[in-house]
Amino acid sequence: MSARDIAARIMTPKEIQVLHQACKAAGVDATKISATNPFKKSGLTASLLQAAVSEFAPEQAAKWRIDAGQGLSVATMAEIQSGGELSQSAMQDRSNHDPDFVADESQDPEQDLMLEELTRGLAYLKHQCPDEAELLELKVLDGFTNREIGEACGSNREVTRRNWHAAKEKLRSHAPDLRALIAS
Repeated sequence: MSARDIAARIMTPKEIQVLHQACKAAGVDATKISATNPFKKSGLTASLLQAAVSEFAPEQAAKWRIDAGQGLSVATMAEIQSGGELSQSAMQDRSNHDPDFVADESQDPEQDLMLEELTRGLAYLKHQCPDEAELLELKVLDGFTNREIGEACGSNREVTRRNWHAAKEKLRSHAPDLRALIAS
């Protein structure tokens, strides 16, 4: 089982931060909440958490809605396929159930260029050094710590730290514009 498969079973650190922030915003005791998708739950507490996540992390809310089995309505899909301008209802449906749409609406051009450069760099590394590319994805894109990656891969934090530094250097040599993104 790969580190990516193991990581998929647990919430990422970023997801946990979003859920914790939602607990604070909704006035919910975080010690009573498990690290699971709040959109898979029902009831008052779940509704409060869902509303909070939707407010400050709409892209994550859309991802969790999809993960919970929700999706775009047939009416919205028909409007998209028609190629015409979308109704307000269809736009809202896309905002609720299409993480890529939400991300496109909120990103700035400089961030897009950085992400494009990172994607090219990772593609290069996947071809040259697949293990280091996977480490970079877990660390940079998913936000996992060295300890979490080490546990998922069956190694210790120090080995993961050494591998992280080697992976960063290889990516920096291929994509020097990414120095700021992979500085830590």
